[in-house]
Amino acid sequence: MIWNISPECLFSEGCLVFITTGIFCAFVRWNHMCRPFCDDADYFYPARKLVTLFFAAITLLFPYVLSPMDPAVWLYTRAFGVLYYPVCFAVLIRQYFQLKKRQQKDPPLWKVYITSPFVLLVALLVPLMTGHYGWMIQNERVALGIIGGISLILCGVTISVLLNLKAETDRYNTENYSNDEDFPYKFAVKILYTPILWIVFMWIVFVTGSRWIKFASDIMTSFWMIHILCIILHPQRVLRPVAVDERMRGLEKEKKQDLQEIEEVEDEEVSEDDGTPMDVIKEEVLAVILRRFREPHLLKTEVLMELGNGKMNRASKFISSIGYYNLVNMFRLEYARLYKEAHPDAKQEEIALASGFVSRTAFYKAKRNVSEIDERLTQGIKI
Repeated sequence: MIWNISPECLFSEGCLVFITTGIFCAFVRWNHMCRPFCDDADYFYPARKLVTLFFAAITLLFPYVLSPMDPAVWLYTRAFGVLYYPVCFAVLIRQYFQLKKRQQKDPPLWKVYITSPFVLLVALLVPLMTGHYGWMIQNERVALGIIGGISLILCGVTISVLLNLKAETDRYNTENYSNDEDFPYKFAVKILYTPILWIVFMWIVFVTGSRWIKFASDIMTSFWMIHILCIILHPQRVLRPVAVDERMRGLEKEKKQDLQEIEEVEDEEVSEDDGTPMDVIKEEVLAVILRRFREPHLLKTEVLMELGNGKMNRASKFISSIGYYNLVNMFRLEYARLYKEAHPDAKQEEIALASGFVSRTAFYKAKRNVSEIDERLTQGIKI
């Protein structure tokens, strides 16, 4: 039996698989939410509507399914990848991780950034639908140059959003959590490089003009979309790396509310300062941490709540000057050193758990991340 499938048929079917996958992912993303998280969908799935929209928007590639060898359609298809995806990822990441302050309005340029690629794509799609696309073929080089230049600007904004996400992730994690396995933004680390790789594939297709690379990209990104869908169907906003039940959901909401209260106190002028000297506040902060550093999931909010509202703002600034993660783990590492001296035969796992780390891995990471231990801060530690 001899298979006689033309390249044109393969290109068309590859794109059809890509579009069908996008529609399937959009349908599942919109209709499926894990229980009990569906009761608070806006919190646990903050970008669900946008994700659905961007999955479904892949249907705009339908001209390529109908006529993959047409030069004008091919120009439109190449433009779609480098114009659409930079904006897609930037908007989704900004929305999901809420990389703007509460109640902050989007600047006009951001709105232009969001709408500009769709305006350009519609400007290319309408002539294709009406049959007036001769100018696209005649001015192909000019069109590719303009599209490429605009895409570079869009990609620059996307990279800026990704860098902002990384900086925000590092700040949020190290200023509020004492164990890296508690970090709720670990999901951000997982997907940080996905947009870059995806956009690189689109640029390879755009620059080379190879329909075979486009075909391979369609198949690969179809599987990629399914993989991403499987990840985001389950809420990533959890405090601990364990199965999330009703109790954990309640804890997460409480901690989020506490963190918002702390951030509001830091951002605003505090009128309830009780006048306690800064040296006294430092001693009280260190005393609380000294008493509780062996609690594996100790949060910054829990430390501040023990001090009361009148001291909370300046205590938070003191902790931030050192870094909450660094400060608590100084205590744990010093305790681990003393524990090792007192128990020479103890294994690393035992030392880690005894010192307040959730695992041996967290212990190793803390030793790597905390450059030095300030003995003036940890002098009260005893076995």
